[in-house]
Amino acid sequence: MSYKIEKQENGKYRIRVWSVADEFGKIHTKQVSNLNSTTAAKNKALQIEEAFSQNREIQDYTFNQMKDLYDNAKSKKLSPNTINKKETYKKVACEKWGKVKCKDINSRNMQDWVNELEKKENPHKKGEYLKQSTIKEYVKFVNTILNWGVSMDYLDKNNIKKIEYREDDEEFEPTILIAEQLSEILKAIKQDYYNIYIPCLVSLLADPRRCEILAIQKDDIDFENGLMFIRNNVYEDKGTIKIKGKLKSKTSRRTLALSSFLQQELQQHFELNKNLNTNFICDNIFIGEITPSYLTHQFHDFIKKRFNINMRFHDLRHNFNQLCFENGIDLSTRSKMMGHSDEKITNRVYTHYSIKKSQEAVETIVNALKLK
Repeated sequence: MSYKIEKQENGKYRIRVWSVADEFGKIHTKQVSNLNSTTAAKNKALQIEEAFSQNREIQDYTFNQMKDLYDNAKSKKLSPNTINKKETYKKVACEKWGKVKCKDINSRNMQDWVNELEKKENPHKKGEYLKQSTIKEYVKFVNTILNWGVSMDYLDKNNIKKIEYREDDEEFEPTILIAEQLSEILKAIKQDYYNIYIPCLVSLLADPRRCEILAIQKDDIDFENGLMFIRNNVYEDKGTIKIKGKLKSKTSRRTLALSSFLQQELQQHFELNKNLNTNFICDNIFIGEITPSYLTHQFHDFIKKRFNINMRFHDLRHNFNQLCFENGIDLSTRSKMMGHSDEKITNRVYTHYSIKKSQEAVETIVNALKLK
């Protein structure tokens, strides 16, 4: 092996490495830029040399082997929710590519797979095809594994360049309801489907995320000062809840104010469930432990059946922000309550067109023109 260290204009270093010729006369090369010191550059050269020495074996790695290496490297760095979310994508991708050598996965055969998926029926919704967003997630997962392999010098390159997708007519629109509708829904859930009442109420009146709500314990409620502390997250492992102290971001760890109504409902809930051996505030005597998937599906199915409204549990966060927006709560306060790291997210993603605000606007114009 030979290598050359060069100093870049920004003061950092670039390393160029050449392998010795293999039995076929092929020489492998690798370049890494923006290293902080010559020592870091030399260490990188040794790492690349080791990869070169194993090159023939490594280049024969199958997708499943590379995925296992990735999982081992990332198991302590990714949050449980992220790992759990990838399970479906992992299963589908590994069924297709698991035994294929990574170096043989390219734009051509990936495009063929995408074309096949676009004709595949959604297993959860008969009569519907897989969503484009789902197909893109499958491809994204494969790219994640291959790109990681390249970054760790297990692969020379990722041969997937560009994939063509059919025109995407899917446009996500959260269901935004007026206050009277939301009130009616909460009353119906409390009366006829109490299993999910407390998480729905907490979401709409305080606005933690779904997995934050299910992680709230009795010690996180301060009735004396009217406060709720968001300290933990939960994830689902084979139908069982597991708690995790790591939240989505630093701003997710926050303190929320409790309305007097929510305090009253929580106290009544605790009294009703006083004989239930649990510390989680959302658990109840009717079902016991509530999992994220149970809450998601049961909420959607109940609202669809009772009100003929297609609404997700996550839409309650959109409605919380919209109600605050329409009633004059400033952006900074809304963003902090929602646990967003950037106010732009609150404004761009969660703030929607408001009929109430537009009515106020047109009446303002009428008054300005003195037409009354």
